[in-house]
Amino acid sequence: MLGLSIITFGIYYLVWYYKINNEIRRHDPDIKVSPGLAVLALFIPFANLISGYSTAARIRQMQLDDGASQTISPVVALLLLIFLGIGYPLYVGSALKEHWHGHRRAVRALTSSPAAAALPVGSQPVAALPEVSHPKLNA
Repeated sequence: MLGLSIITFGIYYLVWYYKINNEIRRHDPDIKVSPGLAVLALFIPFANLISGYSTAARIRQMQLDDGASQTISPVVALLLLIFLGIGYPLYVGSALKEHWHGHRRAVRALTSSPAAAALPVGSQPVAALPEVSHPKLNA
């Protein structure tokens, strides 16, 4: 991400920021975010800081909803954005990467269970898979 941002004179950073906010919106429809407005806020003084903090807070909410034990700190993200600009995308990106890896591990655990392995691929309905605990789904 950083290399492409440097090569494209920061344009890729805007694309990346849009995409992560869009991922958050698609992952959890209860988390309200407009990726376009989040990117637009990057051009407005003080609104850019609020947008950076809010994006980190949304990621933290995703992590908490999925039962993560370690979550991103929006305050640390904001401080990185203010004092060490390059640290913000690294910190936020690593938190998102870990979140998506957690989803991949959960899918692997489901598909490697003995019940799932007994049936051919594609023949098992989703409802027959072992139940996954998710706070929003169980509410």
